[in-house]
Amino acid sequence: MLVRQLDALLHGPADGLPRALRDLFAALPGDGPAADGGAGDGGAADGGAGDGGAADAAAVLTGALPTLPAARQPHVVLALGLLADSEDPDVLAVLGKAVPEYLALLPGAGRPLSRALLHLLGHFPEHRARIVEACRDAGVGPGEMSRLERALADLDPAAPVIGRVWPAPLAWPLSARERAGHLEWARSLPAAAVAAAWHNDTRTLHAYAGARALWAAESGRDAPATASEPTPPAAPAASVPRPAAGSGPAGWERFAGTLCCPHCRSPLAAEGGGARCTGCAAVYEVRRGRLDLGADSGPGEAMARVAAAHYESALRPAVLRLTGGNWDGALTPDDEDRYLRASVRPAPGPIVDVGCGPGRWTAVLAAAFGQDRVIALDSSPAMLDRVGALLPDVLRLRGDALRLPFTDASVGAVNCWNTLQALPDPALAITEAARCLRPGGTFTLLTFRPSPDPVYAHFQRRLTVATFDPGEVISWLTSAGLTVTDTTTPGTLLLLTATRNPDRAR
Repeated sequence: MLVRQLDALLHGPADGLPRALRDLFAALPGDGPAADGGAGDGGAADGGAGDGGAADAAAVLTGALPTLPAARQPHVVLALGLLADSEDPDVLAVLGKAVPEYLALLPGAGRPLSRALLHLLGHFPEHRARIVEACRDAGVGPGEMSRLERALADLDPAAPVIGRVWPAPLAWPLSARERAGHLEWARSLPAAAVAAAWHNDTRTLHAYAGARALWAAESGRDAPATASEPTPPAAPAASVPRPAAGSGPAGWERFAGTLCCPHCRSPLAAEGGGARCTGCAAVYEVRRGRLDLGADSGPGEAMARVAAAHYESALRPAVLRLTGGNWDGALTPDDEDRYLRASVRPAPGPIVDVGCGPGRWTAVLAAAFGQDRVIALDSSPAMLDRVGALLPDVLRLRGDALRLPFTDASVGAVNCWNTLQALPDPALAITEAARCLRPGGTFTLLTFRPSPDPVYAHFQRRLTVATFDPGEVISWLTSAGLTVTDTTTPGTLLLLTATRNPDRAR
């Protein structure tokens, strides 16, 4: 059994609790919650895989919990939550029997302990009614309750609700029409895909609860209420009107010397209100005021239509908190604005916002350099519709970040903000951006790096948002002919600026 690690967590010096938790995590059989390929080594000398060490550890920790000093309990409950994350049936059976004991700790629990308990309790759907009642009686807030209730819910194959739970179901106020459309999409998926999505959604909610609990226990603070607790909306968020098909000029002709066919890179010629490739003769239409260059938005477009209205208010901030470690709001949207305004130094030519989403950062670029100079590129029509409503004079392109529709050395600056981690080949995306940049033009980037803390990195991985080693990203930039001029790493965020080398051979 994990005798040494358990003794340190239960009886060691109080200032050694963070280290004791991580030592236990690293020594857990099967690589510490094995479901995500965690940071351990497959078993310590006194607790190898397959010897029942994890279930025994769960029993020891649970038995000691009621008698421990209050200051020690949050870390012990965090350890129990990590054991539950393993989804090992034997471990869950031990922990499930102790649910009444965990619930007994809720009344009067301080924030760190209550956060840790919410993470742990979300793993026992067989005790759903009892857990929900106890948490309501303890005054758990509406956002946390919506997260907990969904974590404990069973999948209804006839009416699957998948995707729209992050960071809490309360963050997704939908109209009846939006709900019906989302349900139609979910029912169109294979049963196995729905079940996998449901399971992944549950894991993301566990990850959010666990990371928040860890931050509270080790910072001595709780995340600000406005940043962590969605509140019940008065009504569904207003939808942005979608332009009628074919309405409004795409305005792409003003960039005719820059745009090209994404497939063969030949120039485009105007044809019938759209564009035709002068090389391979591919035809590209203008739809709802955007030039559609054939990017495949894939099955995720149904989710994008629902998510677009909630992206900036709920979804992106939650990802920055969990994946970026931004629980205390150290990096604000205003900070991001300032970074872009200070860092984007375009060479002559258009400024491209790659993976523009609903246009939050496109608007910053447009305010600084003018809408007529900015190009918004995304694979999602729903996101581009929102950009059009916000910035009607910005050229909108439905395109692929891995096959940018720009000629070599024709673009003044490229911005890739909170996008790299969503791309299937991030190195290629950087190479493409560098190819298009004019000498001296800037490339700006916001993405995420893995936490050096193995426990926090475990929670990052369960959200399945990619993280990057800064050195690896810098090597991609350097290989693509860019020189890094700034690296900023608040929390586990990664902000970079690079400049296109003027002497790179073509």
